Order: sequence, then structure tokens, then C-alpha cells
Amino acid sequence: MNKLAISAVNLVSGGPLTVLLEVAKSFNNSPFDRVDIYTNDKSLFFGHNTQGVNLIEIKYPKKNWLYRFIFEYIDCYRIAKRNKYTHWLSLHDMSPILPKNIKQFVYCHNPSPFYKMSISDIRLDWKMYCFTKLYKYLYRININSNSAIIVQQHWIGEQLSRLTNQVSVIVCQPSLNIKRHHLTKENRNSEKTLIVYPALPRSFKNFEVIIEATKIINCNTQLKINVEFTITGDENPYAKKILKQSSNLDNVKLIGNLTHEAVLQKISASDLFIFPSKLETWGLPITEAKYYEKPIILSNLPYAKETLGSYDNASFFEPDNPDDLASQIIKCINNNYILNKITYQEPNKAISSWSDLWCKIL
Repeated sequence: MNKLAISAVNLVSGGPLTVLLEVAKSFNNSPFDRVDIYTNDKSLFFGHNTQGVNLIEIKYPKKNWLYRFIFEYIDCYRIAKRNKYTHWLSLHDMSPILPKNIKQFVYCHNPSPFYKMSISDIRLDWKMYCFTKLYKYLYRININSNSAIIVQQHWIGEQLSRLTNQVSVIVCQPSLNIKRHHLTKENRNSEKTLIVYPALPRSFKNFEVIIEATKIINCNTQLKINVEFTITGDENPYAKKILKQSSNLDNVKLIGNLTHEAVLQKISASDLFIFPSKLETWGLPITEAKYYEKPIILSNLPYAKETLGSYDNASFFEPDNPDDLASQIIKCINNNYILNKITYQEPNKAISSWSDLWCKIL
């Protein structure tokens, strides 16, 4: 009897939560006899199809790091032994200590250990800096107990493979179920070009380059644009910095955090999609913007090129160069949103569906 445990007690928001919800939906025709998902909050799954899984709520690991360590390195062993699991997948980077007879896998989605923060970034988000240093060690703990490390992109797989010479790496690209929205420019009753950047307020998300590019466009052209950020400006010191930088710009609005459904509606209604982040394991909004066939301008970085793949209407800019971004926005608008045809050659064949991953695990 094949019994799979999925540990996801630390996933409550953002892209990781989206991945968790997609995972839960993928077990309608499961190759496993039983699938248990350990989550921080069952209500996260309300309105989503979870017929193929059993949801088990465990809240204490999210309280602080001490409880998280207790869960990963003590309680997971007891849980696995008591329920006689044959397979275990940890969806949040850490490799728990489990009985030796269990086939163990870890899904690594946090790229922060591979990000070199600037001095200004550290001053704004010293917790993030400490976090990046801590994660370099957390990734290593017990990592050789895994049958494989699962990642979303080849570049992070290459980084993680350097931590061990024994564990194989499986590249599994996110599989999304997106509903098409029919929101057009006319629905918004606006002649301005709408640009939406859905991201949490983290220093590597690089909101400021869009703000500076907007200032350049405002001062040097007659183009009418509206920019919307999905933050409030009071979440943390970095968010307060973005609020201050954009406070004198009438065409930059902070609209607050949105549900995933609302983000999709915003992307669908937008005229141009810009994703300037300096660090991602995937960048789900890029995939979503591509699905809605939007003109796309991305950071000239490996993660963005791999996520975009081949596409007929996109370009890349240097993430620290607002002049470069402003120039490309102007070109995009003046040329009726036609950018470049991008061709991407994947290094190796990746798994592209959760069902294929479950078969690979078995």
C-alpha cells in the first residue's frame, strides 16, 4: 500500500500557497492509495477541489523557529512511523528526519540563499539578510536523506546540487489551472495604459525601478500610464520606502494585497506586464501574463528567461537600469505593444505536470 505524506505546514500565502493548492487538486486520479496533506490551516483549501487528499491541520510549527525545528526533526519521525507512510514530500525546503524505510523528497522553492543583498537592501530588511544566511544551512540539514530534490527551474537545481553529490534533482515546472477572464480596456473606462505588478513587498522584488521609469516617462513623454502595486505601503520598512518614493506620482497606486483570483483579473485587464524582480524560483505571474497573451517586459535574469520560455511578444531589461525600462515601455506603447520574438532552449527536459511527478516519485 503506497501512502504519501505531504508536509506543508509553513505555506500560507503567495506563490508557495498557489503551488500547494494545485498539488491538492492533482490527486483526483492518484497513483497513491492514500495522500495526507499536513497544513497550517484547513480553511486555505475552502473552495478548492481536495477530494483526493486528507487534510490534517497542525498549527504550532508556524509559531516560531523552535517549534518548526521540533516538528521537522522530532515530530515528523513520530508521525511518519505511526501512519506507516511509504513516501514523504516536504513542500517547504527543509528535510525532516524520518524512518529509513520511507522514500523521502524535498521541494525547494526558496531562492533567498542565492541572492546577494546590497548594503541598502540589508538596512531595509535585515531580517531577510539573516534569513538568507540561515537558509544556506537549513537546506543542508539532512538533505542527503532525500531520494531526490524537486525544484521549479534548472538554475536553482544547479545551485542545490552543489550542496550534495549524492541526491538527484528533479525539475518540475509549475502546472497552473487558469480561468480566462474577459476584462478589456473598455471595461476599465480608461485611455491610459495599465501596468500591474503583483508582488509582496520584499527588497528583491525591485518596485523602485518601475517608479523611477515612471518618473522618466512622465517628464519626457506625453504617454498616459497607470501603475498599480499590490501592496499597501505599511507592511515593512521596504514597503514604506516604496510608499514614500511613489507618494508624489498620481499615476502610481498602491492597491493592497489581492486574492489570487483578483490578481488574475488584474493581469487580464492590464495592457502591459512588467516583472522586475531580481530573484524567483519561478515567478508565477509571468506564466499567468503569458497565458493572457500580454506584452511582457522582464528582468534580464536566468529565472525570467526560463519561466517565459519561447514567446512572441516580450523583452528583457537590466533590473538596475530604469532608463532601460522606460525606453522599452515607450517603445512598447508606441509600437502597439509589439516587442520581440523570444526563443528559449531548455537545458534538459523538465516534468510539466504533477501527475507525472507522482509517477516519478513512485
